[in-house]
Amino acid sequence: MDLTIILPTFNEAGNIGILIDKIRGIFSSSSYSYEIIVVDAGSQDGTLAVVQEKRVRALVQQSPGYLYYNFSAYMDIIIGIGRFLGFQLSENFNRPFASHSF
Repeated sequence: MDLTIILPTFNEAGNIGILIDKIRGIFSSSSYSYEIIVVDAGSQDGTLAVVQEKRVRALVQQSPGYLYYNFSAYMDIIIGIGRFLGFQLSENFNRPFASHSF
């Protein structure tokens, strides 16, 4: 695995599917192998349903709420198996990976 991309979420049902699609689009013509892991902070708006629909691995924080930023950074180190780690906030994202070259 070349890259592990961590996406922390908290009530991001309206954003997370779009972000996952954009990441997949970027890597569709790349020779890099990658995985996307969503770390959810106990969303109540259907975020996990969207993530499951997109067939992306999800981890759910045991104590729901805004601690997910710290939790996600910690999980970045522990579960990341890619040679490189990426971290993209899904919260109201605006043009994720707007500048990239792979």
